[in-house]
Amino acid sequence: MKSAMGQVAAVLSVSVLATTLATTACSFPSQAADPNDMRQLLETRSCSGCDLTNADLSGLDLKGADLSQADLSGANLNDAKLHRANLTAANLSNASLIAARLHDATLIRANGIRADFSLTGLVLADLQNADLTGANLIGANLEAADLRGAILDGTRQTVAGLQMASFDAGDGLYPMDVPGVNLRDADLSDSSLQRADLTGADLEGASLVNADLRHARLDEANIVRVNLENAQVTGTVLTGYTTKTF
Repeated sequence: MKSAMGQVAAVLSVSVLATTLATTACSFPSQAADPNDMRQLLETRSCSGCDLTNADLSGLDLKGADLSQADLSGANLNDAKLHRANLTAANLSNASLIAARLHDATLIRANGIRADFSLTGLVLADLQNADLTGANLIGANLEAADLRGAILDGTRQTVAGLQMASFDAGDGLYPMDVPGVNLRDADLSDSSLQRADLTGADLEGASLVNADLRHARLDEANIVRVNLENAQVTGTVLTGYTTKTF
């Protein structure tokens, strides 16, 4: 009888211990945005160095916001309005920026590793020395953007993330029939694009002086008036490209 009672007590002890551990674990905050920083951003649009990890900022109007050095890793910025925003040295790794507007925004030295820039507007954006390694650029508009010294190694073009995103119908943005990345007149001098997927990209008038394009894919790309002076093109795929001067 004592043995049976002992077994019951042991089971109860284990159960209590498990419950205590689960409760204790839940009491620790998960990696998420600092609520005070979120409040500061929404009230002032100035949040330099803020912790906005995994924050849901989708659809918000953050035009001209100061997010320099902010941690936005894993954040949801889908359809956010970030025209002329300051994202200098911001951490956007693994963030989703589908259909976000970052026209004329500053992303100098920003960390955009594996970020999703599908359909993102980055016209005239300053991305000097930004790291976009493994980022998704399907349908992104980087016309006349400054990408000098940027790292775009292994960038991809996939519609995978678009199937789960919601779109503002007024913008006429739909996940079907998405064009390649628009890099028309962009300055990609000294940038690294090793193994980048630029299939169907519009690079007309772009500068790729001293760029590293080794093993990059430019199938069906428009490279009219592209400046490839001193560019590294070993193993670069240029099947079916459009050009008048090369």
